[in-house]
Amino acid sequence: MQQEQNKLILYLVILLGFAGGYFYYSQAYADPSVDPLPQTADVSRLKNLRIDFSLLQKAEYRVLRAFGESPVNPGVHGKTDPFAQ
Repeated sequence: MQQEQNKLILYLVILLGFAGGYFYYSQAYADPSVDPLPQTADVSRLKNLRIDFSLLQKAEYRVLRAFGESPVNPGVHGKTDPFAQ
């Protein structure tokens, strides 16, 4: 009797797990009516944009130096492509 009850509880837990997984992954409970966001991007506002580069004239930035090869030589890398012609 006890073992039959344990099996029944086990089967119910497994069934509830499958049902919960189905509802979670199928998004069956989600609201399907979502209003799209309004289009507010107005690129014409950027036409008169002025960027102040005087910040880069500070002493902290002037001591920075480029090290190594410029432009970077890609060298040999990766495997050879067997399908290349």
